[in-house]
Amino acid sequence: MPELPLSTTCEVARKTSADPESQPACAPATAAREWPDAAVAHGGAIGRYVVIERVGEGAMGVVYAAFDPDLDRRVAIKLLQPDGEAEAGSMGRARLLREAQALARLADPNVVAVYDVGTCDGRVFVAMEFVRGQTLTQWLAAAPRSREDIVATFVQAARGLAAAHDQGLMHRDFKPDNVMIGEDGRVRVMDFGLARSAGATLPGEPNERELATDPSRSAEPRPRADPSLRSDRELVSDRLRARATVDVIDRSAGLVIGADASGRVDVRLTRTGAMAGTPAYMAPEQHRGLDVDGRADQFAFCVALWEALYGVRPFEGSDRFSLAIAVCSGRRRPPPPEIRVPAHLRRALDRGLAVEPTARFASMHELLAALQPGRTRGPWLAAAALLGLGGLAVASLRPGAADPCADAAASLASVWSPARRDAIATRFTEVSASLGVDTAARVNTALDDYAGRWAALAHDACAATHVRHEQSEQLLDRRSACLHVRRASLASVAARFEQADDAIVHHAADAIAGLPELSRCEDDAALLAAVAPPDDAAVAREVEAVRDALAAAEVDGHLGRYAQAYEDTAVLDTRARAAGYRPLVAEVKALRGDLAQMAGLTADGRRLLEDAAHGALAVGDDALFVRAATELVGTVGLGLSRYDDALAWAGHAAAMLERLHDGDGARAGLAQAMCKVLADKGDGVFALAQCVRALALAQARWGPDSLHTARAHQALGMGYFALGRYAEAEAEFTRVETIVARDKGEHHPDYAQIGNALSATCYHQHGASACLDRFRRVVELTEQALGTEHEGVADVTNNLAIVLVEAGLLDEAERRATRALALRRRDYGDDHPGVGASLVALASVAQARGELQRAATLNDEGLAIYRDTRGPRHPDVAATLHQGASIRLALGDRAGARAQATEALELARELGRPRVEQDELRTLLAATEH
Repeated sequence: MPELPLSTTCEVARKTSADPESQPACAPATAAREWPDAAVAHGGAIGRYVVIERVGEGAMGVVYAAFDPDLDRRVAIKLLQPDGEAEAGSMGRARLLREAQALARLADPNVVAVYDVGTCDGRVFVAMEFVRGQTLTQWLAAAPRSREDIVATFVQAARGLAAAHDQGLMHRDFKPDNVMIGEDGRVRVMDFGLARSAGATLPGEPNERELATDPSRSAEPRPRADPSLRSDRELVSDRLRARATVDVIDRSAGLVIGADASGRVDVRLTRTGAMAGTPAYMAPEQHRGLDVDGRADQFAFCVALWEALYGVRPFEGSDRFSLAIAVCSGRRRPPPPEIRVPAHLRRALDRGLAVEPTARFASMHELLAALQPGRTRGPWLAAAALLGLGGLAVASLRPGAADPCADAAASLASVWSPARRDAIATRFTEVSASLGVDTAARVNTALDDYAGRWAALAHDACAATHVRHEQSEQLLDRRSACLHVRRASLASVAARFEQADDAIVHHAADAIAGLPELSRCEDDAALLAAVAPPDDAAVAREVEAVRDALAAAEVDGHLGRYAQAYEDTAVLDTRARAAGYRPLVAEVKALRGDLAQMAGLTADGRRLLEDAAHGALAVGDDALFVRAATELVGTVGLGLSRYDDALAWAGHAAAMLERLHDGDGARAGLAQAMCKVLADKGDGVFALAQCVRALALAQARWGPDSLHTARAHQALGMGYFALGRYAEAEAEFTRVETIVARDKGEHHPDYAQIGNALSATCYHQHGASACLDRFRRVVELTEQALGTEHEGVADVTNNLAIVLVEAGLLDEAERRATRALALRRRDYGDDHPGVGASLVALASVAQARGELQRAATLNDEGLAIYRDTRGPRHPDVAATLHQGASIRLALGDRAGARAQATEALELARELGRPRVEQDELRTLLAATEH
């Protein structure tokens, strides 16, 4: 016989009789037979039901297949396991009573039916529908299923959940194992063993939030649940006390049973505040131990549907702790790129999986409507046909019907086609025999994917309005405008690639990574919240033309043509102001500010980005404001070392992010910028917290091996470096180097930049002689990539000078440090920490030459700049004091040396600098006493 899944019932009040004494007694098959281990043997009786066989056992009950002689049908019986402790027995009886009461109120074809409830020697039993078939898990694994079949099956399950919610009942443990597909094809939700009425709390009973924050109010010790989950470490105690991952968490201590005025049994089965459910499918509020409602079932349903459609779950973790962190922070793994899911389904899943319950659908009925809008869906674009044949293959709405959206993506044919793909492959191979073939293959695959997704979205945007009639003309216009911008970016990338030179081949990965995300065009809420387009048709055409030119300039920026793109966009600023559409003016200034600071024009970049931020704020463009403010965090903090100003901009960006509907990518970018600024400022601990957050957000948004994630690894490496944790910094930087070399090549500025970071960690761990060649190579690569006059050359040149001093190559060291100082004074003036760094490097040269008075003067100048620009509690201040104490001791100024060594040691302790640095300072301090 088919296997009956465990725990297929929910407790209900008995339908047949309200008098327990009128119920038939349970009995063994013969009067003499005992019930070993609470088992009822074949032929025994439970109430009026004759036991056929035992088919399973759950945490609270045993499930039997039985026969109902009165109605001549097979049923399933769930019988509570006897327990030696009376309290445990009462808990189990309460559980079954609540299951029975809950399902007695339901009469829905998509929920397992309950027939009867009774008691048997003090044990409660429930008789329910016996379903022949298989679980949803088994059905999915048995054979490949089409997307249409999967969605249709899940829709039935959703109807069952909706029916339960309509009765005020939550499931709290929805998962594919708790869904049966009968031999009749009907889908039934089962095992409401964790179900409970929404919002029912008895007088004097602590609610879930109270127990989550005060476990002492419960009768059962439990791992602490933090209702805010503001910090990942709050879950560590859970992890230590419950390391094993379990399928169902079912703690039922502290049961309260009461009755309302009608005599209806009110049972709180799962202890208030305890986590109940299967971790992989639990909503964030369940992981946190908070109150839950039907939206937790909605979340679990969307996890299961995502898993069925994509073949993987949306959240991953090696144990329950890491899984909970992923779920509660919304860190979803990217869906497999080879699996296409229609935009309306993806939007429904995205909303159902929102971290905050208020951001999900208001009910299962709304989710159902989103899963099957209009009941008869329009056709779906076959993107593969576009990419393979240069045209669109669209399924008919019905046999013989014309598709009104067949030409929705036709404009893409002039942008991307097999012929253009072949031309790019040919050009890349001509330009670079070593890199061209592999690079062309990577970029063409990425552009194929982007074009395919664009075409699918264009078709869906049309169909949503003209076929399914679920979308307004206004929203169609917004989605079309969003897609137009992305088509322009794709066109610019393809055009540049078709005429590639060596630099473009090396920057190709940057251009691909810089393509604007298509998901924005699926976000209805974000599109409707965006600034309204111009009403005047002529102005709208000019705005579109300027945005096309902006897209081309942005591509040039990603290809490393910063200065040229900055110059080219000057005319766009004039055109935007002439058009009179203020949002466009802010967009132009934001891009020009990005390009200026990338070209080394930090002051111009700051001015333009501030203008962009203010303009975006004035017109209500929240996303643009966040972008400009985030860029200002880096420009002002790292470029100008004005940390307070930078962190103020970070605060403005963070506040505005609260208003963005989908700001995960922007949050990752902001966290990275704050990480770098805080590390540069010397606040290593705070920097590291932002770095870890940035990496988690990036991995969830873009996957573990993307260039976006590589930037987060680099930021984390900076955080470790700021704390003197050089081995950990080196590990992060090495991971970045691997990704950059793979996607950008070894002649890219980013490869030189990460080489500089690795050289610095090498120096701090192994000394100058072991790392000198690496520093020379970094300077060479940087000059090749950026030119000899770029401000970035000063940083690597100054680092090389410091290493050269230690290697004893003093003439070259002085030449390099002098060059770095000239570049920095040219770009920043005299009041900049970079200038201070070059002065300190020259002081090292002078000290090594024995020019002690000159060394002391240069070192004091550098120290003064550090104190003014970085503040008095910065690691650079400590290092410069250390060097100053050494110089003064050599001059015979023991008092001056002692004062600087003492201050340096105090700072080193405060900042948590490595022990070797502190030991050197102690030795130096001791020398001043003799």
